[in-house]
Formats: sequence, C-alpha cells, structure tokens
Amino acid sequence: MSFSVRLILSSLVIFSLAGACSGRELRSSHVPGRLLVKFKDGITPENSIFKSIQSSVKCRASRVFKDRKNRLANATFGSIYELDCKGDVGYLCDLFEKTGLFEYVEPDYLAEKCATKAFIPNDRYFYRQWALHNEGTFNMGGMISPKPDADIDMPEAWEIEQGDSTLIIAILDSGCKMDHPELAGRIWRNPGEIPGNGIDDDENGFIDDVNGWDFVNDDNDPSDDDDGHGTRMAGIIGANTNNETGFAGINLKSKLMIIKVADSKGEALKSNVARGIVYATANGAKVINMSIAGEASSETEHIAAQAAFLKGAFLCGGSGNIGDSLVHYPAAYEQVLAVGATGPSDFRWIGVSEGSNFGEEIDIVAPGDFVFELDNIIDDKYDVYGSGTSISTAFVTGVASLLLSQNPALTPSQIMTILREAAEDQVGDPSEDTPGWDKYYGAGRLNAFNALQRVLEIKKLPFKQGITVVRIPETKLLLNGQTGFSGNILFTLSGRVLSSQGSKIKVTLPGGVYVQNAGGEKEKRLPQRR
Repeated sequence: MSFSVRLILSSLVIFSLAGACSGRELRSSHVPGRLLVKFKDGITPENSIFKSIQSSVKCRASRVFKDRKNRLANATFGSIYELDCKGDVGYLCDLFEKTGLFEYVEPDYLAEKCATKAFIPNDRYFYRQWALHNEGTFNMGGMISPKPDADIDMPEAWEIEQGDSTLIIAILDSGCKMDHPELAGRIWRNPGEIPGNGIDDDENGFIDDVNGWDFVNDDNDPSDDDDGHGTRMAGIIGANTNNETGFAGINLKSKLMIIKVADSKGEALKSNVARGIVYATANGAKVINMSIAGEASSETEHIAAQAAFLKGAFLCGGSGNIGDSLVHYPAAYEQVLAVGATGPSDFRWIGVSEGSNFGEEIDIVAPGDFVFELDNIIDDKYDVYGSGTSISTAFVTGVASLLLSQNPALTPSQIMTILREAAEDQVGDPSEDTPGWDKYYGAGRLNAFNALQRVLEIKKLPFKQGITVVRIPETKLLLNGQTGFSGNILFTLSGRVLSSQGSKIKVTLPGGVYVQNAGGEKEKRLPQRR
C-alpha cells in the first residue's frame, strides 16, 4: 500500500512541474541541456523523485568533481552533479528546482576568454593607422619597426563609445578643407546664424559665422586652409569612419568647429589664439584642440585658457617639436593638457633635427610619428604622413571628446586625471620611461580603452553631495564607506570645500566625480604644473 502511494505522489510531482513549458530567463550563454546542481544533505541521485524526473527528461547525472581522495577536503564536492538532459535549460532549471531536492540549480554558463571585443572599421587604409591598432605588421616597406600593441587600443575603445553628435570640438589651426568627403556632415554649423544675410543673427559679435571664424583674415570663411595642417588635424580627430574610404577618425559623430588662427606659414599670433579660445568657448565647444606651440608665454592667451577651463572646456596642446627640455605654450599652462609624441615602437619621437619636447609640464604622450593624414588639396590623396606633437595632441583631443560623450558631466580636471591615470607607463625607452611620472613621457602613453573604462566606473559610483571624507595628500581624499560602499574609495577632489576640521573635510562634489578603487594601490604623485 505504502509503495503504491509513493509512486502516485512522484507522478503528481512530475505532472505539476511539467505543466508549464516556459522556464526562467537566462542571463548568459550556456551549454544546451546541461545543468549544475548541488543535492541537499542526505539526498542522493538514488532519490525516487529525482530518478522519476531523470527518466522523464532523459537526463544523465555525473559528479562534477571526480577527485575521490578529496585533496581539498571539501565535503560538498561530492554532492555537486552535472545533469545532461533533453529540453530547454530554463524549463529544466525550474523543473528540478521545484522538487526541493537541491541547494541550487543553475545552467552551465559559458565563460569567454578575457579579450575585449573590438570594432574594426572597414576604411580602406585603416591598416596604415598603427596608432589606433598596431599589430606590428605595417612597416612602411621597412622604414619603421612597429611594436605590436604600441597603440591607443582604439577598436576596443569604440566598443564603449564612438561619439556624441551634440558635442562640439573646436580646432584652432590653419583652417580646414571643410568640403573634404571624409569630413562630410561633421563640420559644426552655428544654429543661430542665417547664412549670407550680412547680419549677426545670434549677436555673438561675428557676422555670418555659420561654420566658425577666420581670425587671420578676420572673416567668416575658415575653409581656406592654405597650410594644410588644420585639415590634417581635423581628419585625425573626426574623419568619417567605417565608410570604406580613407582613414578612420577617433570620434565618429561629434561636430568639428573650425577656427583659423594660423596663416599659410603655420604661424599663429597669440592674440588670435586667445580670440579663438574665447570664440570656441562662447559658442559651445567643450573640447579645444591647439596643435600649435611657441616658446613664449602670453598673459592674454593664458587668461583666455583660464576662462575656458573655468567654463568647463577641456584644452589640449602640443609640447613642441624642437626636442629640447622646454614645454611650449599654450601646452605649458596649467589649464592645458601638455602632450608629447611617440613612434610605432613606443619610443619618444626624435627626428634628425627635431623631436618631442619634454619637461616638468608634460602630462602624457601619444602617437605622433609616421601618421597618415588627409590632404588639404586632393580629396582622394591618402599617402601623406607626418610627425609631431600636433598629431599627438589631436589623438588626445579625440579621446577626450569620447570621454565627454560617454559622461557629459566630466570636468576638465577630471578628464585630465583620467587620461593621466589611464595612460600606459613604462612602454617606451627604459632610460626615459621610468616608473610613474617622468619628464619624457609624463604619466605614460595615451590609452583610449583604459580611459573609457574608468569613465564607466564613474557611472557605477554616483556620489551624494555633502559627504565627509578624510584628507590623504594634497588633492586626494579617502572616502570611508559613508555612501554604502564597502572598503575605501579614492577620488580626486574637484568640488567646493564647505568646511574643514582636522583631517576631515566636507565637500560638495559635482556629478560624475572621478573614482578609483584604492585597495592596494600606491599613491601617484605628479609634479606641480607651473
């Protein structure tokens, strides 16, 4: 009698569980039909309910851990089984879980190798762009000796961010061939101006400045790139990408504001640079590229840079191309990220009678030798290449624009910090690229992927305003878990100090403050910028 009752109960269990054909929603790839289960204490695969279900779904059970000597001395290993069954894994998970026989039931999820996905564009000459993706194979017919991965990991970075079409990048240079096919649809248009009506419609002080301004000739046509340098920088930053033509730009979507400050000789008056900075900021540019350099500082230029910085614009400049130990201006200003140049082997760019300037103000380096560029005269001419910190600056500008595209709340200080701390250190000449900051490579070589990953972490750790933190060194603060996060979190202060008492201070932090996990990390100290 009792035997018959047990059989009937088992049948009822199977019927009730099998009634629904839909199972749990699975969150990742898994092996079809396979489950991992752990039997509860005292229950084995000989359990009658399990055997009945096992038979109905044609399931084979086998131990996951076959070490009979149990060298890890873990008693639970023997109760963990692999079930190979017929049917939908989600349904099978529910079926076995509802029996109450197991501590857990889960699919046998697939783990992927620790390699990031990469967006490889189909631009015809992308294989020449070692700075973006360097496999060590493109040697320009033996002219260069590229080192694999001496690049900024651009394909991996594009998987995270490709640009924001509402973001404006100002390029202060020699103008730009704005009708170049590789720049089609990318040139900024002033929404407040009506073209050709001879009126300053938006009342910004410039008549018909539809696509920017020419401060060299004081007119509204910055498309006269009589030097070619500006067109080349525009292409590095924002050439159309994945269009089966030419090269790939860093930013695939943002708009390029063209501001001509340099003449046909490539020379720029400091006053025009200052005007260009102010114009860019006043008209909404959040990133300003200055691939120009001069030994002399200028208070006028500096004041303009300070104003732009305080307005929330990120500024980037080249360290200079003389190869000496003096970082040129505007890069040497504290409000401007100073960029040096490296080559396809990650060594600092040094030419026959020129090279990447270095010194106490250098922040980071970026590729700047044997870099192919757009031509300012012939649209389909793609065999022009050049060297210099101007090119390196354009790469950094492009990456900075992607950081802002991913998180528009970032401040210029935060962008600088992220770029420095995400840079790859000790990849260049061992005699110059020493651990931590050095005067030749700064914090290291630009890495777009690392930088964007840090921006993603910022989004994961939003801070409330008015939190109390403990001061460590000068600008670094340690948060002691007040917001519910476990452990200590290190961040760079860029908020307003409300009060101070001993080692504790209270600050108001803007949205998206840069955060990194401080566990086990040594404090990084950068030299004071003058």
